[in-house]
Amino acid sequence: MRKLVFIITSFVFILSIAVFALGGTYTENPQVIYQVHKIQYGDTLWNIAENYSYGNINTKEYVKEIMEFNNMENDRIIQGQNIIVPVYKI
Repeated sequence: MRKLVFIITSFVFILSIAVFALGGTYTENPQVIYQVHKIQYGDTLWNIAENYSYGNINTKEYVKEIMEFNNMENDRIIQGQNIIVPVYKI
């Protein structure tokens, strides 16, 4: 009987720790829409990323994501050029 109580208590303890540890990590998957952005005079990928970012991603990572999505080798953009920006809606 003692062994059964020990096993149940241990199981509840381990389960409680797991729930506590994982409890704060749940995040809702944001919905992604893709928006065409026409480059205006003075635009940079950095300010575009700052304008479209949703707050949970740092600007450097977002610039990299925009570049990868548009198959860009560097961050050089030209006025009048269209790029596609992934926009995250939470």
